[in-house]
Amino acid sequence: LENDCVPTFYDRDQTGIPRRWLAIMRESMATLTPFFSANRMVREYTSRFYLPLAANYHKRVRNHAELGHKLVNWLKRVDDFWPKIHINNVMKESQDNQYLFRMHVYLGELTAEDVSVELFAEAPEQDTYSIQPMQIEQALPGAVNGFIYSIRIPTTRPISDYTPRIRPYHPDCSVPLETTHIFWVNI
Repeated sequence: LENDCVPTFYDRDQTGIPRRWLAIMRESMATLTPFFSANRMVREYTSRFYLPLAANYHKRVRNHAELGHKLVNWLKRVDDFWPKIHINNVMKESQDNQYLFRMHVYLGELTAEDVSVELFAEAPEQDTYSIQPMQIEQALPGAVNGFIYSIRIPTTRPISDYTPRIRPYHPDCSVPLETTHIFWVNI
């Protein structure tokens, strides 16, 4: 910028117009405007957010709002029974260039289909955060909606970066927009 662009601003023709600087500005406007214009933003928001939300709305109100009523009932169940979730026997270890996480999850009146059990890692400086779904290894004998969840992941970052968590899950619900419940597991 200092060596290429700024000098062109001071390099003026006989009428005092910085012709090379104007050419650079015109070129940058021609190439960058499609990416940074209000038209592009409106098109992108419409296709990425507004149209899918409108389709979701129509899906929820179809058949006398059958899906909408089911979602309201599901959200009430989650609200009522979320405090009953508890965890124990949390285990994390390193084996053969992999980390193994395993824990006993007791969902109470909620089912395994009502939740997503995940291993979360905060984003390092320029990277994105990581969310890995944990799988049911087996049901816990004698427990109502009790399961052993586990996951193996490569040792690409320190084991202390990872935290298991539980979030509500429903295929037609926008989590965390419509329910903000989250259960962080202390390990």
